[in-house]
Parts: sequence; C-alpha cells; structure tokens
Amino acid sequence: MKTKRTILKKSVACLMIIATLISSFLGTGTIAKASDLVLDEVTGYSYTGVSPHLSYAITHDPFYIMKVDGKKVFCVESGILADTGGGYIPEAYVNAKKDILSKITYYGFTMTSQSNYNYTVIQIMIWEELGDQYISSTIPNYEQ
Repeated sequence: MKTKRTILKKSVACLMIIATLISSFLGTGTIAKASDLVLDEVTGYSYTGVSPHLSYAITHDPFYIMKVDGKKVFCVESGILADTGGGYIPEAYVNAKKDILSKITYYGFTMTSQSNYNYTVIQIMIWEELGDQYISSTIPNYEQ
C-alpha cells in the first residue's frame, strides 16, 4: 500500500528529472571562442633537442615567442608544428605535471623581467620536464 508521502516523493523526483532535461535542452551551451596564435617575435636564441613526440632531434632556429590573443604562452608539445593564424580553441591542460609546469612558468617567467632570455629558458625547461632531451642551444649558461 502506497502512502501519500511515497507518492509525493516519486512525483517530486519525476518533476525534477523532467525540469533538468528541459533546462539542459533549452539552456545555452558553452561557447568556444577561437583564438589567434601569433609567432612574430624572435627571441634571438636557438635550441636543438629530441622531441618525445617525434623521437628525433629538431632545431628551433629562430626560436619564436608564442602569443595567443596578445598574451605570451608556452608550448607543451615539442616538435608539433604551430603556425600563425586563427582557429585555436583554448582548453584545460590535463597532465600529471601541471603543478610543476605552473611553478616553472610562475617563478621562471612571471616573477622575472619576462625578457626573451627568460621566455626561451622557461620554454626549454617545460619541454625538458615533459620528456625533451636537450642537445644544445645558444642560450648563455643554460645548464646553470
């Protein structure tokens, strides 16, 4: 025998499910804004390393500063080509090393003069942390 309370609970639960479904179909979706990647500033340095994505040495000469929507950004996929232009959609970076990469960029770039030297050093440190094998660079005292 169903009590009024049981019937009421089931009715409320059913109404909540229907309301959730209706709001999810009628609600606005997430809008993804495409961004512009710009590679127009040369650092004055070069770098050669073995990319874990390609398994062979590549040389970055000239070494460019990457900017998305006017802000300096860092690459997390060494060896993967990036060209100037639109259509890049930002997304959350998911990796077990996210915390250490954040510290590298914060202390090595954000808290510095943000010079071309700082940018290049930090970019190479990020690649090394993600598996790049350093071979050589024109960066003075990089190993230190």
